[in-house]
Amino acid sequence: MEIPSSASVRDRFIAAAVSRLRDPLHAVSGLAELMTGTELPVDARRLLDSIRGELAGLTVNLDELLDAARLEAGSITLAARPVDLRALVDAAVRRSGQLRRSADPKVEVTSKVDVAVPKSLVLDDVRVGQVITELLRNAVRNTPGGHVVLRAQYVKAHDADDVPTVVLTVTDDGPGIPTAEQAIVFEPFVTGSDARERGTAGTGLG
Repeated sequence: MEIPSSASVRDRFIAAAVSRLRDPLHAVSGLAELMTGTELPVDARRLLDSIRGELAGLTVNLDELLDAARLEAGSITLAARPVDLRALVDAAVRRSGQLRRSADPKVEVTSKVDVAVPKSLVLDDVRVGQVITELLRNAVRNTPGGHVVLRAQYVKAHDADDVPTVVLTVTDDGPGIPTAEQAIVFEPFVTGSDARERGTAGTGLG
C-alpha cells in the first residue's frame, strides 16, 4: 500500500476545508447583499459596508489557500483568450474598493492605462485579474492614507525579434517593505514585520 506524502495530505485537507467553509461564507455574503437593498440608518450602513469588506477579504483568503494547494499539486492551468484589459483593470479597482477596510477611508484607488495599450489582449483574465486584485489589496491594506495607483504601460518592441509588452504596476503611499525582507517576502506564508506590527499582515500567500 502506498502511503500518501505529507504534502499530499496537507493539500487534500486544505481543499476539503476550503470547500466546507465556502457554503456558510456564501450564505452570510448573500444575506449581507440582501441587506444593502433595505433602508438602514447611517451607522448601520457603515457597519454593513465593513462586514461586506471583511467577507470579501475572507473569500480572497480562502481562494489563496486553495490556489496554494493547486500550485503545489501542479494542477493550475492557464486559459488565454482575447480580453479587454481596461475592463479588467476597472473591475480590479472596483473590487479593491470592496476589500478596503472601513478604517482606511482616506485611501483613494485609481487606475491609469496608456492610450497605446491595445483594446484586446490575449491573456488569462481570471489569473491576471487575481494578481492585480491581490496587489491592490495589499497596497490598500498597508497604506494608512493617500493614493494607490494601478498603471498599465505599453512598451514598444525594439527589434524584429522582440514583442510589444504591457507592464502592470501598483504604486502606493505606504511605508514599503524593509530592504532586508524584500528577498523573502514572496515565499509562502511569509509576511513583512512592519505589516505584522501594524496588524495588517495577510496570509502570506498573495
